[in-house]
Amino acid sequence: MLIETGTDEEKLTIVWKNWLNQPSFLTFKSRIGKSNEVEKEKILHYIIPKLQADLYRPQTEATYYQIMTDQELFEDALTTLITHRKESNIITPEIEKLLKVVMKQKPELLLPFFHQLVERLVQKKSRVHYEEAALYIKQLKSIYMKLDKQQIYNTYVTGLKQRFKTYRAFIQELKKIDK
Repeated sequence: MLIETGTDEEKLTIVWKNWLNQPSFLTFKSRIGKSNEVEKEKILHYIIPKLQADLYRPQTEATYYQIMTDQELFEDALTTLITHRKESNIITPEIEKLLKVVMKQKPELLLPFFHQLVERLVQKKSRVHYEEAALYIKQLKSIYMKLDKQQIYNTYVTGLKQRFKTYRAFIQELKKIDK
């Protein structure tokens, strides 16, 4: 009844409140496509905080990162990734797509996330994690090169070598990067 007689605000709340029970990216795309820019802003302002509060559900998390990638809300997505993800080294396909898109469009936004990821991986103290950390350090290197900030990268790697000098396997992985 409210959908037909209610205000735009009430309609928006009812439709999207129901959608939030079972969020789906495809449904989001079809519904948001019928909205003008003002409505789109209201919708995003309404659903994004609610999705963030429910990120522990895999379906919600996947939908959230798909929306953030689609709407190019990269800074917010990466902030959420850094602050809300307990296992940031487990990269879902939706997060992987986000990272690829950000790498192409605004690679500098990835620096804090990759730095944090490297720290978390090294702290796990296993060869597998050191190898994975090295992959992210390579990506950091390419970003710093694109930004013409090679000196910052060199200082960063020197700091890693100093801080983790007793982690022989990790130091070996770092040496492979420079080859």
